[in-house]
Amino acid sequence: MTPKPDKADVLLINPPSGLFYGLGPNFAPIGLFSLAAFLRAHGFAVTVLNANYYPDYQSAAHSWSGYGRRRADDYYYAEDGDNPVWAQTLAFIELTDPKLVGFSCHDLAVGGIKRLASALKAEGLRPLTAVGGPTPSGAPDIFDDCPAVDYLLAGEGEAVLLELVQALRDNGWRRLAPGRATEAIAGLYRHDGRKFVPTAARPPLADLDALPPASPDYYWLDYERGRIVKDVQLNGLTTSRGCLKACRFCGAKTIWPGPTRYRSIGRVIEEAADLRKKYGYDFQHFSIFDDDFLARPERVFDFCRRLKELKDDYKFRCYGRVDNLQDEEIIETLLQAGCQEIWVGVESGSQKVLKALGKGITVPQIKRLDRLFHNYDFPWLAFIILGTPSEDERDFQATLNMLKEGHFPSIQPFAFQPYTGSDLFRQLREEGRLGYDDIIRSHQNLPRCFSRLAAPARFWERLKELKQLARTKGQAWLNDFHLSEEEAAAARQWERRAADWLEGRSGRFLALGPERQLRWLAALKHYRGLQVDLRLLDVAARAVNITRFGRILAGGDFDGPTADGLIIAAPDGQTENWRAQAGSLFPGLPVRVLGSDSAGLSEGGKKYWRPVYELCRQAPGG
Repeated sequence: MTPKPDKADVLLINPPSGLFYGLGPNFAPIGLFSLAAFLRAHGFAVTVLNANYYPDYQSAAHSWSGYGRRRADDYYYAEDGDNPVWAQTLAFIELTDPKLVGFSCHDLAVGGIKRLASALKAEGLRPLTAVGGPTPSGAPDIFDDCPAVDYLLAGEGEAVLLELVQALRDNGWRRLAPGRATEAIAGLYRHDGRKFVPTAARPPLADLDALPPASPDYYWLDYERGRIVKDVQLNGLTTSRGCLKACRFCGAKTIWPGPTRYRSIGRVIEEAADLRKKYGYDFQHFSIFDDDFLARPERVFDFCRRLKELKDDYKFRCYGRVDNLQDEEIIETLLQAGCQEIWVGVESGSQKVLKALGKGITVPQIKRLDRLFHNYDFPWLAFIILGTPSEDERDFQATLNMLKEGHFPSIQPFAFQPYTGSDLFRQLREEGRLGYDDIIRSHQNLPRCFSRLAAPARFWERLKELKQLARTKGQAWLNDFHLSEEEAAAARQWERRAADWLEGRSGRFLALGPERQLRWLAALKHYRGLQVDLRLLDVAARAVNITRFGRILAGGDFDGPTADGLIIAAPDGQTENWRAQAGSLFPGLPVRVLGSDSAGLSEGGKKYWRPVYELCRQAPGG
């Protein structure tokens, strides 16, 4: 596996979890980047491995038709002991030869972390192991049965991890004996042979501006080809830690206790500008991963104003709450600043369910937000939760009716899943209605999780109803969870055509097209050592024709490097036209034009291409 990573004092791993189930593992591990930067600033050699990343994850369970059941073509099935994920992750650990391996853990990753930590001991490898993140912060006893994990870190990780690493180094990188040295590290749990025992709680960091910028420098594993890939992708940033609200199913208060803390907008904008300068287009489109980014309107206005002043055509997405988006001014400000989509926790159309979840919002507020977004033609995604313990048929019908009667341009239903440490998690455990196995395995087998909370058969019927609603409203194309088996197969075939064309070529290639198609092309980003730059053609924001498209390709908008070849996503029925135009603009340059081939695609998918049709009509000979 090449390239060979450098040896490290500390190896931080985003463990394999979601990629087994097709749950969108392509987010860069920003939390680990922050930890790595903090440790490096104090003189430690740190390597980051995103073991949960694989670009071609469509081969995993990718839609509800296969959700919860093993599929014959599921290459990444978690329970397979001979799965290449496990062996190659262990081989990477051995190559880096770390003194400490730190795992970032949310609920779905628990099983994988236990497997890897135990395998390290069984293979005779000697790094100590530590686990941090939401799950050990909210339910540390979930690791009591795994003495192969040496330490748990509760809450915010930078300070406690630094003190642990310093103490281990001073102790010759041997496990700390119980006593003063261990007890002095607040926020730490150590395994005493039976269970994890905590030290004192650690207060959160007071000044987030004191933290160094996150370092988007990491490796991922090409499991299929058995190779290591070095990457610097960073698709988002954070501007605050914490949440002012207290939703009863959410674990934000577990890892970010106390009041919300904010980075200064000046530092945030400075970081965005630096990342744009360093990584070019890869950071022109980014996500803000704050739990409550829109909580303070004056801060949002300041962010939007300063971002526009950079004049770099930034585009971003963020999370938002219904009650923070009732003012037209904030919606208009976000739209003008380049916000392309807001992800909103709507959860339910039943006031009873909203109250049970502790959302602090009302159904009239949800409907008003839907109208406001529609009036501004603002794309947004409504998260919906199904299977809340108190939900009955009338509550579900209220949700379904609200979604049918409103606009709701994109819907993503989730199974009710109380995060470890949340109020509902503790309540259901005390009532004996929820076990750890339900939490760990829920995404693999949803009916098992809901067998004690709701009738599994009716739950599946509800999922199908919401999925059908999404498709009839033309929303399914906007989210991977809504791909049918046929659409997922079409996406894979589209990637393969591009990959076949790249075979035997060398140099730098540009792949241009709308966002969905570029996401399909993510597997080609490091295809067999080639450099394939993904460049978004923002059809919604730019009135361009193919001639304009040609000027973009020539380098004017993309930092000017000369390409050795082009891959272009063309709309339905326009493949030959776009090929001819590209050929006239770039005579002699290898060009591969891929059509979307809409056979088998949903009406939502065809609707998505409508802006591209408009571009073709403007193009010469279009």
